[in-house]
Amino acid sequence: YLSYESADVWAFPQFFELNTKGERLSLAGVPPDAFAAGGQLWGNPIYNWHAMRQDGFSLFMQRIGTAMSYLDLLRLDHFIGYVNYWKVDCCYDEAGNYLYPDSAMNGNWVRALPEDFFGCLCESYSKERFIAEDLGILNEDVCHIRDSFGFPGMIILQFCFEDSIPEVSNYPADRWLYTGTHDNPTLKGWYNALTPESPSRKNLQSYCDKHAFRACQGKPNCANIHQIMRNIALASGCDKVIVPYQDILGLDDCARMNVPGTALGNWQWRINKEE
Repeated sequence: YLSYESADVWAFPQFFELNTKGERLSLAGVPPDAFAAGGQLWGNPIYNWHAMRQDGFSLFMQRIGTAMSYLDLLRLDHFIGYVNYWKVDCCYDEAGNYLYPDSAMNGNWVRALPEDFFGCLCESYSKERFIAEDLGILNEDVCHIRDSFGFPGMIILQFCFEDSIPEVSNYPADRWLYTGTHDNPTLKGWYNALTPESPSRKNLQSYCDKHAFRACQGKPNCANIHQIMRNIALASGCDKVIVPYQDILGLDDCARMNVPGTALGNWQWRINKEE
């Protein structure tokens, strides 16, 4: 999404759901999920997908084209939003005053135009140049669009131990495996927050007991968890693995990049030359 104060919204208001005064008719966000129990109200204006289709998705194509001029690969963040998106409508009081919603709870899912947009995109670029950040509430429609266009999806290793003991060696080769993303705690922070009775800690311990001589050397603890999880990722069936630099260094949550649903204190960590 683009900022309401951005030059893009100012220059191309016809591609966004705005009234004649330029006020937002609806806001972007997400419903309650694992990151935020009350959902997240981002406030970005919603795209007018039908107007964009009539124009050949020129706004998207220009922005992606600029990125492709200096990037080898482009991750399509919030991939589900290209298929269906969470829309929170704005309203007016009896006096005609514009009312800004105070939460994302009263929204609804709306389908975008994925066949049209991705069909246009793949006419210009090879599917191998994209990664689909297919995280969040995945339904059959999202998975169908991802697979029908051949975009590789993502797996987040921190989530893989929540419900069972994963067989990472069976993960699809074309998936991108991340130990964690910018929205996750660091591996050390993640492990520190797990209680001894949590399913994730128990399943991780069982995995390590089973694969002690391959991916896991020793019992997981706060000092070695970043090394063990990195080894597990490298033992997976995925051809491509991403390890955040914080997890290469084994840092705790003082180096966390972002806490979803919070407005302040994020995106401030930097690599120090001493590290």
